[in-house]
Amino acid sequence: MNPEIYQQTNESFDKTLVFHLGSRAGFFSEYNTMIQAIIYCLRNNIRFQLYSYDANFSVRRGWADFFLPFCPEQTSALHRVFNYRFPQPGIKFKIRKHLGGPLVKTLCKCNYLTYDLWEEFRAWKTDIPLVIPHINWEGSFRALCREIVGLTWRFQPDVSEQISSIIKQAQLPANYLGVHIRGGDKIKEYHGNPPADYMNKLKNLSRIRDVLVMTDDYRIFQRLCSDYPDWRFYTLENPAQQGYRHRANKRKTVCEKRKDYIRFFAGVEMMKRADYFVGTYSSNIGVFLAMAMQPERCHAVDYDQWRML
Repeated sequence: MNPEIYQQTNESFDKTLVFHLGSRAGFFSEYNTMIQAIIYCLRNNIRFQLYSYDANFSVRRGWADFFLPFCPEQTSALHRVFNYRFPQPGIKFKIRKHLGGPLVKTLCKCNYLTYDLWEEFRAWKTDIPLVIPHINWEGSFRALCREIVGLTWRFQPDVSEQISSIIKQAQLPANYLGVHIRGGDKIKEYHGNPPADYMNKLKNLSRIRDVLVMTDDYRIFQRLCSDYPDWRFYTLENPAQQGYRHRANKRKTVCEKRKDYIRFFAGVEMMKRADYFVGTYSSNIGVFLAMAMQPERCHAVDYDQWRML
């Protein structure tokens, strides 16, 4: 989707949603939900705006620290206090919703905060075709997600240069496979498949034996190298990684955070270029890659069909 056409269409709507990005969850959990919100707004004639200055991935400017802008962004700190990601139980949320919500909407000139539409923009069934006349769209939800990824997933020039440098230093062969195996706090949601399940899937897809490994636990990479000596494995992961912990990640310094995210984004870019990718659709990285890549190149060990979390 052309950014200029999207911006013109987006600005033609009368009502406005301010989407609070990066307020609670991991990067791709937040990003993938943003994709859903953008599509919901297009379907329902709602102007989409962003608030990300307090994002947990933010260094200084939120979204603009790493990515090119694609829509207007609000900067009022009122969103940090009152623009909840989703409805929550308890008196604290109710007070802020009924007292602070109307204030924010008046001062920031918007009609909806994130929690107002949370259930609606996450409710679309991914197997139902979409028709959106004002952007001349008729097709699958997944295909439109890919268009929106192309619209939003555009790096700032300096970030793009650093990512290119990391990819060049990795010295991957021209053709390779990709696998994402997550540990860390993900086990609270999904107990996981053994590495053998991923490897068997890769064997059935291709005769290539070069594999890029993305994981938050370096021990998984070591295990693959040990168990499959006839394969060649590559990774950007650090031996110190012993599983992702969202709360610990939020406590990193600004410099550490920026360096880690650029390396993380480089790994994602490398994974997007793999001949085939195998991961899980119970992980938001797998969900994202299945949006960003052609469907025939993306596969999962936990579900036969792509799904949104």
